[in-house]
Amino acid sequence: MRVAVTLISIGIVAGITPAAAQSINDLMATPKIAEIAARWASVCVANAGNPGKQKQAVKDQGLTWPYQVMFLKDQGQPSCALASSTETATTADGLAEAVQAQFAGQPLAGVTKTATSVTASVVIAGKSFRIVAGLQKPGSNVVAVIALTEMEKVK
Repeated sequence: MRVAVTLISIGIVAGITPAAAQSINDLMATPKIAEIAARWASVCVANAGNPGKQKQAVKDQGLTWPYQVMFLKDQGQPSCALASSTETATTADGLAEAVQAQFAGQPLAGVTKTATSVTASVVIAGKSFRIVAGLQKPGSNVVAVIALTEMEKVK
């Protein structure tokens, strides 16, 4: 879970801030975990391994609050993550199902679940990626973070 915590604490947000919210309802939005996973996949997975295309996808899709997309490096490898507040009843099992659903039946490898997180690996276009997804509860809100990081090639 170190990656997800790092993403929230030092991530570079792609121009999406609470100032982008148009109303108090926008600020209080809590999308379902399936919607959050679908937004993550449309930016991070659809453009896996290409930070430039991932950043363009954020602009093209007009992602705004409550979604925050972060681009950084994890151990030198490019990482793309999406964070959002979500429903308080969201569980790690629900998170795992939502992430798996983004891969249309392609099984994720090495799936590990805890009470608040899921890690796995997947091959996309011949490259290996690590998925780290977690739920955090800062205060009364639940925040979901899903990250996709290209894995270093074994030499």
